[in-house]
Amino acid sequence: MRFIHLLLLALHTSTLCFSSSFSGPLLEQDERGLLRDHCQLVAEAAQRAYTRINQHWSYPDAAIAEKGSTTSPYWTLEDELFLLVPNKTYFAEIAQNGPIDFCAAFNSLLDSPAQLECRLAMQVSKIMCTCALLGEDSFNKLARSIWEDVHAKEEEQFFLEVLSEKFWGHAPVPQRSAQLIGRSLYIANVSDYVTRFPKGSFRGHNLMCVGLDLFMGFGDIFKNGPVSIEDVLKDLHRAYADTTLSFDKFLLRQGLAQREYALYSMTGVLDVRGIRDFKETKQLAIAHDLPEDSEASHRSQASSSL
Repeated sequence: MRFIHLLLLALHTSTLCFSSSFSGPLLEQDERGLLRDHCQLVAEAAQRAYTRINQHWSYPDAAIAEKGSTTSPYWTLEDELFLLVPNKTYFAEIAQNGPIDFCAAFNSLLDSPAQLECRLAMQVSKIMCTCALLGEDSFNKLARSIWEDVHAKEEEQFFLEVLSEKFWGHAPVPQRSAQLIGRSLYIANVSDYVTRFPKGSFRGHNLMCVGLDLFMGFGDIFKNGPVSIEDVLKDLHRAYADTTLSFDKFLLRQGLAQREYALYSMTGVLDVRGIRDFKETKQLAIAHDLPEDSEASHRSQASSSL
């Protein structure tokens, strides 16, 4: 019960948590079983991905520069938006010898020293989960299709966003803690953290639930494996660095900050129908259209969703 209590405080969504609604059609009985199976696979894949991320990545040193970096030859960073994008020169060289192996590109990214932030870590984690669900052949077909689309539109900077959100939707926090496994969520710090630490790296934690009250993310507290929601909240409390603010009072202020962002009160959950249909047909049912405010959204998220 303490886990649910802390999670509700963190998300501050008591009116949403016990809703049975979903951002898509209601699932049939067999689809609910498939969702449980897929979520377990996602939990395992996410833990593997985050273990590698925490082994090889670190946060950019804000005291020196805001610029991030990666040593993987497949990728480069757009400094203005803090977006990780494919290295078009390297991709073009590879393409001369055959289709691009995107599985290899993402494995290189995971295992190469880098200075990146937790929004990118979550995107890459979701992508590796998609790869685990589809298998390498189907995943490469998906990634190539999206790459060809954004490349033709000269919107390569949105490749990771589009690929990472393919087959993911949003839903309220489930009634039972076991149903949270395999879902993503964001836990915000208190609203004035950014005022106290304008270049700080603890504005919140992007998390993937990998077990009962077990979460993985990007940061020092995850280097030894999954942690509880209480550990996550205590990490944000510690980073706020106000010894006069008790943990209980911090939880109340954190809940208010969480409520300011509607999407932060939801969990990321798999689109099992989309995955099933793609596996069966190898065709994408939806074009890779970007929302009209994608660039504006990225500009704000690049500075606020660390």
